[in-house]
Amino acid sequence: MPNKINCVLKSMLLIVAAILVLTLAACNSQKNSAPASATPPAATAPSGGDTSPNPPQPTASDSQPAAMPPTQPSPCESAANRSRCFFSDPFTVSIVNVDHTLAAYHVIRLNIEFRNAGKAPVTLAYQMNTGKAVDNLGNGYAVKAVPTGIPTDYGTRTDPRLTLQPGESHMGTFEVVGYRTEKDPSTFNYDFTIDELGADKPAPVVREHAVYFRDVTPAMPGGGSRK
Repeated sequence: MPNKINCVLKSMLLIVAAILVLTLAACNSQKNSAPASATPPAATAPSGGDTSPNPPQPTASDSQPAAMPPTQPSPCESAANRSRCFFSDPFTVSIVNVDHTLAAYHVIRLNIEFRNAGKAPVTLAYQMNTGKAVDNLGNGYAVKAVPTGIPTDYGTRTDPRLTLQPGESHMGTFEVVGYRTEKDPSTFNYDFTIDELGADKPAPVVREHAVYFRDVTPAMPGGGSRK
C-alpha cells in the first residue's frame, strides 16, 4: 500500500513539473515574438502637381488689382467758363461768345475756339451736316452748312488745311437760324462733329469727335422781350 501511494505521488510530481515546463516555455515564446515599437507611417505625397507638404499660399498683395495710373485733369477745369468748354482729347472746343439777333427769325452766331491741348500736331475739320441746335422750348434750328474759319469735310472729301501745333488755337464761327415763336427761348443745346485727320494722303479721318454743349445762354437783346 505505501508503495502505491509513493508511485502516485511521483506521478503527480512529474505531471506538475511538466506543466511548469510547458508554461515557462509558452511565456518565453510570447516574449520573443512581441513586435518592436511601432514607427509612424511615412507621410504620403499629395496627389496633383505640387508635391511639397505645404504649398505656398497667395498673399494679400497677390489678390489686389494693379493700381491704376492717376487720370490727368481735363484742360477745361481751368477754363474761365467751364460750361462752355468741351474737351475731346487732344483738343478743346470753347464757346468764346454768342450773338443773338431777334427779328422774324432767331439768328444765333457762335464764335468757337479750337485749341490743341496735346503734345503733337493735330489736323481738324468740321464734318458737314452734323450740326444740330434745339432750344429749351423744343424748337429746332437750321444750321448753316458751312461754318467760317474752319475747313469742312464732305463725306470722303476731307480738307486738311487746319493743323494746330501743341498749344496753338484757332477760331471758327458757327451760325443757326430758327423761326421766332410766341415765347422766346432762354437756353439751347448745340451739337456737331469734328473730324481728326491723319497725315497720309488724302488725309483720312482717323477719329470722329462728337462735340456737344448744353444749356447755352445766348445774349438775348432787350432781356428776351419781343420787339
